[in-house]
Amino acid sequence: MNFQSSLAGFQTAQLAFGHGMSRTERAGQRLVLLVSLPLLMMWGALVALWVNGLDLNHPTSYLAGLSACTLPVLAYATNYAGRQSLVRYGLSAVETLHLYFVVGATLLLVMFLLQSGITVSRLSFVYMMAISACLTIGFRWALVARNRRRYGTEFEQTLVIEDSAFLDDGVYAGGQSLRLCGFDVHSARSNPATLDELGRMLRPVDRVVVSCETDKRYDWAQLLTAYDVRVDIIDRQATELRVLGAGQFGNWRTLKIAGYSMRPRDELLKRVFDIVVSALALVALAPVFLVTLAAIAIEDGRPFFFRQQRVGRDNCLFPMYKFRSMSAAKCDADASQLTQRNDARVTGVGRIIRATSIDELPQILNVFLGQMSIVGPRPHAVMARAGEKLYWEVDDRYWHRHRLKPGMTGLAQVRGHRGNTEEEGHLRDRLNADLEYIEGWSIWRDVRIVLATVKVLVHSRAF
Repeated sequence: MNFQSSLAGFQTAQLAFGHGMSRTERAGQRLVLLVSLPLLMMWGALVALWVNGLDLNHPTSYLAGLSACTLPVLAYATNYAGRQSLVRYGLSAVETLHLYFVVGATLLLVMFLLQSGITVSRLSFVYMMAISACLTIGFRWALVARNRRRYGTEFEQTLVIEDSAFLDDGVYAGGQSLRLCGFDVHSARSNPATLDELGRMLRPVDRVVVSCETDKRYDWAQLLTAYDVRVDIIDRQATELRVLGAGQFGNWRTLKIAGYSMRPRDELLKRVFDIVVSALALVALAPVFLVTLAAIAIEDGRPFFFRQQRVGRDNCLFPMYKFRSMSAAKCDADASQLTQRNDARVTGVGRIIRATSIDELPQILNVFLGQMSIVGPRPHAVMARAGEKLYWEVDDRYWHRHRLKPGMTGLAQVRGHRGNTEEEGHLRDRLNADLEYIEGWSIWRDVRIVLATVKVLVHSRAF
């Protein structure tokens, strides 16, 4: 197919598809939002002064003028009106509240340093900030509504060029993508007329994605680097490797395939959460510990605890503790035999503490010592099996779940994926949930999982 035919097909598709918001229009909308800030602030100040019976000669009005001058500067510095917030109600509101918080804190600091707080009406100041913020959010939401009607929720336009390496139609579903199939990249690089037409084609486009054979990547890179547009070249090997990004080592460009699962401050927050919860749990559950220890001693004597090597963070083994629920002579430290329903090895006390998850409580000590976390992927025994296969033989991603500390409970458990792994599908369900948890960790998710765990402490798959 020659370039003229490709261009004609592209233009037809563009007319049928519509066009996305251009970079110029986005910049224009951001400028409008920045310019509107002082105006909305002054309207908020006028209303606040009127509500409190003050006139424009009151010192608070001077503070309003300072606020109006400060807003655009701080808005620009904090990247106010980001690209996605132009079509997102929630994001636009969050950006606005963040901006007004920064401005309010800055003005309070100035008032304190200048010792002018005595002459300024604090109530009027609060009203001014609140009313201005509401006016700004209302204005932004009106703009968001207009953009969503015109462009949808994804207004960026992507041009996908398929040169002898075609993509599945599914990648275009629901996206603002235009498809251009094959023209000769070699001849295009040496034809000024073709370069001119290509430049006109790319002007309304935000991003170009090229799917081509390996031997054509250099030519496409050389051709499209000459244009002021973001360009990505699909690499199927990078897809298989699950590449996260690019980096550099010396003069060599690298492909980033893995990174830290959590930022240092998130790790610290999670550790503090674990220490606080485990310490409180040890105190609150002390009576349960004592009763369980007494019951085990009366029925089967010592030892009270069952100690087993489990796979922890970074695939390192650690000793995990449970209340002993099997006869001391029949404990299986390697977990080479799965526990069955009505298993003869389980004692009478053991059946009760397994059904109520009390046997897991000693892992609070593992959490307090830093070997485990309250929430995380459940630790598995080294020789545990799903059906007839060892866990890591079922799915190549199995070892990926050990990027975080193992937990007493996790996303898989609250979704009902717990108990015995009689089939390979049981392990895959847990693994998918574990990997989802790792990729989407937040402290609030940990809190929700802990609360949800209370509902599933007693379950039918515990035996």
